[in-house]
Order: sequence, then C-alpha cells, then structure tokens
Amino acid sequence: MDKAGVRGGPNGDPVMLVGFSQGGILAGHLAANRSDRYNFDAIVVCGAPIDNMPIPDSTRVISVQHEGDPVPTLDFFTAPPQRDNWQTITDTAPGDPTDVSQIHNAAQYSITLEEHLQDLGDVHDLDRFFDTEDSYTQTEY
Repeated sequence: MDKAGVRGGPNGDPVMLVGFSQGGILAGHLAANRSDRYNFDAIVVCGAPIDNMPIPDSTRVISVQHEGDPVPTLDFFTAPPQRDNWQTITDTAPGDPTDVSQIHNAAQYSITLEEHLQDLGDVHDLDRFFDTEDSYTQTEY
C-alpha cells in the first residue's frame, strides 16, 4: 500500500478491505491488528470467521454468512457481534440447497450480498470506494 501511495496512519486515506473465506480472515485480521498502520474504514467479507476478532468500532463491518457453511463458524462458534458498526447477513445459499458445493462458494455469496444490499440501510458511506474517478487506487495482488 505504501508503493501505491496510500497515506498511512489512523487519519490516512480510507481503505476498504474485501475478502472471501481465507481472504476475509486476512481482512478481519488487518482491521483488528493493523488499524494504527492504515485507516481501515470498512471491511466486507463473505464466508469468513471474523465474529471473534477485535475489529475497532471505527471500522464498518459487513459480514455475509450462509446457513450450513461451517467456515464462518470456525472462530469458536461465536455469534456475530451486536455493535453499531457491524452488520451480519445470514441467509441460505442461493440455488439447490442439496448441493453442498453452493454453500461455501464465492459466486453464491456475491448473489446473497447483492440480494441483501437494501437490508444494510444507508450504504452511501461506501460509495467513495467505488468512484471511477482518479481519486482512488485499486490494487490487486
């Protein structure tokens, strides 16, 4: 992120972390343990066990979990936090409920998130992360 020109520190450039499964674990870990290094303003994870992570209240969290998916429960079966900054979407995986390959599937999680965007209330605070102008840098590794 330094090479990409992201200003660090808690008051630096706002950063949103997005991840599925193990990538969601990494996003949660970074937000919980590196918020002094960068301004992790938001994280969006799907199918990741982050409910037990000490993510600061200053970070907006959106977590999507499919019923029957064991992966999000790997953090000691902790219930999702009840905090103002934390929203958990729990639903059945779209498609054939007898097809277990659909329960922990990134494409299916994307559908679930899309179907529940209206349940998140005002998500306009996240619009700045999707600006198509040159006001941001998106880097994939």
